Amino acid sequence: MTSVRHVLVPIDLSDGSRAALASASVLARAFSARLTALYVSPRGVHDQGALEDELRSFVASFVAPAAGEPVPVVVEARAGDAADEILACGRERGADLIVLGMHSRRPVGRWFLGSVTEDVARRADCAVLAVPWGLDTPSLLRVVCAVDLSVSSAETLAHAAAAAHALRARLIVLHAVDGPHGFEPWTLSGMTEAEARRALCERERARLTELVAPYVRRGLSVELRVEEGDPRPIIERSLHGGVDMAVLGVRPSGRLDRFFYGSTVAHVLTAGVCPVLLVGHRQAVPDSTEEASVSAPEHVV
Repeated sequence: MTSVRHVLVPIDLSDGSRAALASASVLARAFSARLTALYVSPRGVHDQGALEDELRSFVASFVAPAAGEPVPVVVEARAGDAADEILACGRERGADLIVLGMHSRRPVGRWFLGSVTEDVARRADCAVLAVPWGLDTPSLLRVVCAVDLSVSSAETLAHAAAAAHALRARLIVLHAVDGPHGFEPWTLSGMTEAEARRALCERERARLTELVAPYVRRGLSVELRVEEGDPRPIIERSLHGGVDMAVLGVRPSGRLDRFFYGSTVAHVLTAGVCPVLLVGHRQAVPDSTEEASVSAPEHVV
């Protein structure tokens, strides 16, 4: 998502598509990117022309009111397996971002990541934005990027910085410090546990400051948050504070190559508080010092 030229948003002719269309429209307009709305039928499309007319009418009824100024949309209909066709369309059209809606289920206020959304996010070659059903049009004034300071954090941050820059949003970079632990060297250094915790947080803040420095030098509004404890509640608490988008790195794990179940990402998605940008770490890590990594059109409003 560091250079968004084409946004793909799958739709299913339900009200649940509205939030995804709204978010996709906002991002397409900010990046001056093309927008494609894709409908996948599990059966053959008997009257392609009639279906595409219906889809255009549906898209127009949601995109224009949600996004304000209309965004030109290409509408496409395909038949086949939903995840396979979404991924194929994304590859063929060179999508840089796929925006997928999540659907609600009982009890009220809980969300689940549908099998299609999970499958696409797990296999996509580009970033995926998961949007909870029922959200209002995003203002996108605050973007939270949670990083663990591993080697893949540079890629996660590059995507978050690009989004924040294009949308003129404030970027909040969050890092949870889990430790120190009793088996670590601080126990032999003569430091108290409180002193060790303070030193560890200071060290991690210094690393985080170095990571975001190229973006700060270019004028991006960045706030650093270093908190101690379990990352899951720290991230969830930050998102409940009125955030418009979360950016999280995900990587394959386990025998089934699953991203989500039992992970911090799963809990953030389940909360359904805001759209979540999922950055898969099978992609090459961009150079965070490159000017292009946060470039955006000058006329972004």
